[in-house]
Amino acid sequence: MTRTDALLILAIVVLALAGVADSPVWSPTLIVLGVGTAAWGWKRADVDDLLRLFA
Repeated sequence: MTRTDALLILAIVVLALAGVADSPVWSPTLIVLGVGTAAWGWKRADVDDLLRLFA
């Protein structure tokens, strides 16, 4: 498992926790963290693919 895979799995877990959280504070916070983590993982995946393509 690469770091990119771990980031995307972490994003899924955080978003799942946001769906379960019944707090008006924690649920939006977890959604923002999950989406940010997913975006970071998605960007890393694009960079990793480009590095493999031109390596």
